[in-house]
Order: sequence, then structure tokens, then C-alpha cells
Amino acid sequence: MTIPLQQREVDRLSLTGLSVAITQWAHDRRIISMENSKGQYMKLVSEFGELCAGVLDNDEAKKKDGVGDTFVMLNNVAAIFGGEIIGLMAIPCQPTSNMLSFYENLGLLADYVAKNQKDKALETIGLLANSLKTICIVALGLNFVECVQMAYDEIKHRRGVMYNGVFVKEDDERYLGIMQELEMQDLNESKDVEGSDA
Repeated sequence: MTIPLQQREVDRLSLTGLSVAITQWAHDRRIISMENSKGQYMKLVSEFGELCAGVLDNDEAKKKDGVGDTFVMLNNVAAIFGGEIIGLMAIPCQPTSNMLSFYENLGLLADYVAKNQKDKALETIGLLANSLKTICIVALGLNFVECVQMAYDEIKHRRGVMYNGVFVKEDDERYLGIMQELEMQDLNESKDVEGSDA
């Protein structure tokens, strides 16, 4: 399936805007932090597993959700390692539409995340993102940007914060106490910075 050049450019621009919005959403919730790299990697594997379940069940809604959620997690892991997923996707690579090969590359990423090998992790994330797009378009016949948009639309109003490696949602009874604690930490850190400038 060949996508016309003009449509590819529109999709790239749309995907860029979504990536920026997803990254900002994750920053606002304290997800983009090196201490969360392993947890976000595990969430990535979980989301791709949900995509595979959608394929096995032949459930189009689950497939779309799985593609979008997997992209969100790739975006988060890339940001944690200081990368920008759209730039990583622009690096030439050999993407695959084979879901088992995707899992193989997830295994490589696990090793790079565990060893904090930034450059190899980012290169692999670029390959995984391009492979996810290829799986979406070629193997599943879905619109990649639409899947990512659906995932962002689902999370954009979700409130919560990353705390000790766990995402605590706004409706959790611990949320207010955690937010107060984090605000105090931020206040103390800003005082420490001001004190070191003097």
C-alpha cells in the first residue's frame, strides 16, 4: 500500500503535534524521569500485549487502542532517554510488519533500558516506532495517526502523578497527600537552587 506524498506529510505533521502533546502530558505528570524508565518499559510491553490480544480476538477497537497506547509508551520511553520519537522515526532503519520480530526488538530494548544504554535504546525505539507504524498500516490496515489520536484523546484528561514508580490517579485517596508532598519537595528544591546561586 503506497500512501501519496501529500498525505504522508499531513500525517507526519499530525503525528509530530501528537507526540509533543503526549510528551507534555507525561512531563506534567512526572512520568518523564530516568527513575521511571524500567516501569515505563514494562508498561510498553503490556500495551503491545494488548495489541496482540486484539489481533488474536480480531477486535478492531482493541487493535486501534493497542497501536495508540503502544506509541504513547514508546514516546514516553524515548523522552525519558532524552529522545524525540518523530526524530528517531526519521532515522533510516529496517522496520518490520511481523509482530514476533517486534517482540524480539522489545527484548533488545529491555537490555538497553536495564543497562541505561541511551544511544542503543533510542535507536531501537526508532526502529520499534517505525515497525509499529508498519504493523498498523500493512498488517492491520489501520490509520496510524488515527490510532495515536485516539490514544491521546483517551489520556489527555486523565489526571494523576507518577509517585515512587507508580501512576497514582486523581481519584485515588492518596492523591492529595502525594501532591502536597511533591509540592513541598519542589519548594525545597527551588530554595536549594536559590541558596546555591547566592
